[in-house]
Amino acid sequence: MSAHWLRLALGEYADPVVGAGAALEAARAALSLNPEDAWGWFGMGTAYVTLGDYEHAASAYDQAIQLGLPFRALWHQFGPYEAY
Repeated sequence: MSAHWLRLALGEYADPVVGAGAALEAARAALSLNPEDAWGWFGMGTAYVTLGDYEHAASAYDQAIQLGLPFRALWHQFGPYEAY
């Protein structure tokens, strides 16, 4: 599949900023229903990293860890390192 067709299939989500913005909104919506969701905070942190907002990303990752996110969840993720 050529890059052209892939961009057509992805539509506006071919832009990482658009995808990260949608992920951030999804995390906010999930956390409004369950603020104790460690994975929701982790997803929010990852979206913030993609958007270049490292201060908010670090806060979201801190919250995820405080809520019991398994340490092994960080083994292959570079977002937390970028945020801190």
